[in-house]
Amino acid sequence: MTTSIKNSMWIKIFSCVALLTLLILSGCDKDPVPTPEELYLKKLTSFWKIKSASVDDKDVLNHFNGLALQIKGDYTYLVTNPVTGLWPASGTFELEQISDENFAIRRDDGVLISVSTLSESELKMKFQYSAPANGRVNSVGGQYEFNFTK
Repeated sequence: MTTSIKNSMWIKIFSCVALLTLLILSGCDKDPVPTPEELYLKKLTSFWKIKSASVDDKDVLNHFNGLALQIKGDYTYLVTNPVTGLWPASGTFELEQISDENFAIRRDDGVLISVSTLSESELKMKFQYSAPANGRVNSVGGQYEFNFTK
């Protein structure tokens, strides 16, 4: 074989190998793009300490001393210093999409919690609570708003 034929053959082999490699690499799965819910859950997942609490715009923080909320990435939560009815000691939740990037939290006890602020350092949430007729004397129904920080 002449040198030009050998060179031409190597060029064809190299081109085929390069093309095959390119096809294989382009067919590989890339990291999946996280869904809006996954991004929201990641932002929500943290240990949150109570900063303020109100019911129908009245300060009730003194009824929630030491309350902290740990939200986990597996759709579970734990509460330090739980408050019967309002904040169970633990549970599961689902996220319900409100808009493209905003979600509400539905606890496993059926309580729907709207989130008005979710940032790197602040979590503000609201929910309606109806005190049971035969419940604790200090149970107060109304629109509760909680502000947590990291």
